[in-house]
Amino acid sequence: MLEDAYEYFKGVAMKRIIRYEEQMLVEKLFEIIVDFLETPNMCIDKHLKYLDLPKVIHNFLYYISWPSPVVVKGLRFLKLLINEHISPEMLLLIDSVQDSTMKDIGHMLFVKLFSIDWEVRQVALGVVTSISKTAHESFASFGDILSQASLPEVVTTLCLEDRNPLVRAAAFRSLQEMFLVNGIESKLKPEELTGKVLDTVLKETDPLASKEAIKLITVIYWRNRYTSDYGYLPKMYKCMEELAFTGKHHLVQEEVLRFWKSVSVNYMASVGWVDQSFPPIIFAKRIIRMTNEEVAKRVFWALSSLSGIGCLDIVKHFATRKDLSENVSTFLFQWMDDLYETYYKHKVTADFLKGFEENSTMFSASSNDLSKESEFDTDEIMHIVDQLIPVVEDEDGYMDLLSTSGLPERALDTNLMKTNPSDFVRLIYEKMTVHKKPKILYEDVNYKIDY
Repeated sequence: MLEDAYEYFKGVAMKRIIRYEEQMLVEKLFEIIVDFLETPNMCIDKHLKYLDLPKVIHNFLYYISWPSPVVVKGLRFLKLLINEHISPEMLLLIDSVQDSTMKDIGHMLFVKLFSIDWEVRQVALGVVTSISKTAHESFASFGDILSQASLPEVVTTLCLEDRNPLVRAAAFRSLQEMFLVNGIESKLKPEELTGKVLDTVLKETDPLASKEAIKLITVIYWRNRYTSDYGYLPKMYKCMEELAFTGKHHLVQEEVLRFWKSVSVNYMASVGWVDQSFPPIIFAKRIIRMTNEEVAKRVFWALSSLSGIGCLDIVKHFATRKDLSENVSTFLFQWMDDLYETYYKHKVTADFLKGFEENSTMFSASSNDLSKESEFDTDEIMHIVDQLIPVVEDEDGYMDLLSTSGLPERALDTNLMKTNPSDFVRLIYEKMTVHKKPKILYEDVNYKIDY
């Protein structure tokens, strides 16, 4: 069937003329082929990949003026071809588009993104997303398709200015993938784009578009988490805090929580948290034994900083609500369960952190006070190396990274609701004893721990 369709499309593309009554046939043919290829466990004969279907579909859509329904189904077919790596170059693992028709697909998509039909723009953006994903996952040369056709600039305009919310959502989704493509991020002008997206997401009224915009912000945050001079972090925190307290749709709420979880993970990783746990030992400029006391101090410092930017208030806000959707509630309590497991494992308790809060000198202590240098003999050091100890590049500077000074102005007046580390840990224990069978009652862990 595919061979016959290939010959038919090829013939139409060559003569570039089609009768009106054939348009319905073409539309139906696209629909049947896409359904056929999307059938689960469908094995596509390898020789079909040599037919260069992308070239034929490009010529078919680019050189003939079709009604929108035909263009939409043709673009969906093209997207499927790219996702399934159905082209001679991709089959032979040739990472080049210079001598391939694939390089021309970008220019065709550029034209389709200016279509007056919103559905054509939406599906064309889906193809751009597939190209971007292919570029950063398997064929880096696909990034040239994007840059040579100026697609990053067009997609940015659509996400900020298109009147249709489904198109805006698709454009935000495309940008999420583009940010991961080498050489494309600079064309997107991250800081300038971040400011515009933050302004847009606060005004966005469509839940799906808002969700994808927040997800893009999360991608930008994660890509720049090691950039100390990234100027939009304060505005990003302020915007995401405001959305957390004002967003009413469950799609927005869940995505905002995902953003704040990524922030939390970043701060915790900065103090030695790896793969949802603290290793027994960290190798930095010296060997540091991660006793429960050491872990508690690091958790305290991370939570103090997260408190300063509003993260703890947001978790508390959602954890105490009773009107959350099932998806939001499931995500939130899975996150809280991860925290609970960490706190329980290392015996991090509210009472212990309360002692830090009452000691004002803790906030000005140097990292040398918080990290105890341990002495080991040669055999023990070699054993540590054999166990692949996690390496912290700048252990002495982790407190500078998490400094609570210079924190952004909070989005809301939260002077009366600021959650401190000890209250947050207590909240986690209390909530998790309700939502899961506790290993030990919270009041039973409020004892003086012998480290």
